[in-house]
Amino acid sequence: MTIFVDKMPLSISNFAKVISSGGTYVDKTDFLAKIIQRGGNAFYFSRPRRFGKTLTVSTLEYLFSGRRDLFKGLAIEKHLDEEKFAPRPVLRLDMSLIKTDAGLPEFRVSLANHTKLRARLLGVELPSDYSADFALYDLIVTLGEKSSNGIAVLIDEYDAPLVNFLNQPDLCETLRKIMHT
Repeated sequence: MTIFVDKMPLSISNFAKVISSGGTYVDKTDFLAKIIQRGGNAFYFSRPRRFGKTLTVSTLEYLFSGRRDLFKGLAIEKHLDEEKFAPRPVLRLDMSLIKTDAGLPEFRVSLANHTKLRARLLGVELPSDYSADFALYDLIVTLGEKSSNGIAVLIDEYDAPLVNFLNQPDLCETLRKIMHT
């Protein structure tokens, strides 16, 4: 088998861009279909750095948002009529975009702002005075009320804020507790 290097999607972690550009895509969708069909409320994907977690999150985002056209010819295509694959609102949070340079207060404000931005992109307006945890809770409840198919909450780079505080164990633990709630 020959793989042409010019078709390798280096540094592209957006599923739609990889597919629409004709780039080489290693089809992991059969694996994703099995996990989704098995059921459950939460799935955790742990893989080494630079090993495709963001591309996997992007694939799930397009899958659950109903972009069936992108999955033509992939293993998951035969499953797309099942109820578990019905389009639904997708809340995608990228924790690497959350600021932590000025400590916990900045983290809280940045997470609240990121959540409110994602809410606006999903057609939900949240009050400007909402804290991060309240904004996230209200957004999830509101999206759930709008959809008979449920919602998908995708969190990418979940550990990025924690890594910034590893040398400050007390702050790291406080941040972990904030993220847990």
